Amino acid sequence: PNGAWLVVGTQSGKMCIWKMTGEGPVEAPCETWKDDLPVMNVVFSPKGRWLATSCTGGCKEFGAPVRLWDLSADFPKQEPRRLTHATELNEDSLLAFAFNGDETRLAVAYGYAVVVWDLTQENPPQSVVGRYASSGGWVGAVGLSPDNKWLAVGSGRGAAVMLWDLTGTRKDPVALKGHRAADNAVVFSDDGRWLATGGQDATARLWDLDEPTIPSTVLRGQELPIRQVLFSAGAEPRHLVTLGEDAHARLWTVPDPVADPLVLRARVKPAIVGMAVSPDGNWIATSSQEDKKLVLWSASDPRQPAREL
Repeated sequence: PNGAWLVVGTQSGKMCIWKMTGEGPVEAPCETWKDDLPVMNVVFSPKGRWLATSCTGGCKEFGAPVRLWDLSADFPKQEPRRLTHATELNEDSLLAFAFNGDETRLAVAYGYAVVVWDLTQENPPQSVVGRYASSGGWVGAVGLSPDNKWLAVGSGRGAAVMLWDLTGTRKDPVALKGHRAADNAVVFSDDGRWLATGGQDATARLWDLDEPTIPSTVLRGQELPIRQVLFSAGAEPRHLVTLGEDAHARLWTVPDPVADPLVLRARVKPAIVGMAVSPDGNWIATSSQEDKKLVLWSASDPRQPAREL
């Protein structure tokens, strides 16, 4: 989140780690670390204390771990911690995870449920502070709001995103209905005002959390299911990036999301499977399943890629 690192994971388990500058990655071979599992999900915590990686989307066995790196402890030379659940679960398949705003909680999705670990404890998986259900089917997406108020849960079968109130004010979740198929992605904006969701119905939606029961704004610009949604950083996000099963990501302008998005076109093999936005909102990185290139886009002029690594 402070823009110091760019990290990419691969199906072979290799992680490539670049030191970043204002001009982009340092021109040098990346530092590498090798996992014995595919590295399919790479997530920095909001303030830059933690980096979590996992095989979600590519795990071949149950009981898969989350690797937790402490970025304040000689990263990337120090080995990560290996976290696996320590409580009884109906399903043991690791599917998604997300940090909360103050980096004290990690929500981890296993099968039909989400458990929230306390990262302030010595053994977080043994310190479960809450357990929450989906609207049906395995959990496919999870998000924690920066103000620690909401947990958003999207599932592979139910079309409603379940919005759980973590303050205890509401006992039952708010069902955010709008998608006509499974919910594949959820993300909160840094100011906690907006929730973006992406669905199997090839639409993204923006929900105003000041009034979460009001119908969402529908974003139509992709032809195939949406797999990932990301806001640019900051209290007033300027952009939302959506990534689907087609060859190109879309860049939407916030707060005018109904305008046609910009299509991020690059000469890479489909399909794009990874995406990240830099903390200052100036850079967008995408990676492809069948191409070794990491493509960097400048948000100021996203008509063509700025660099390929």
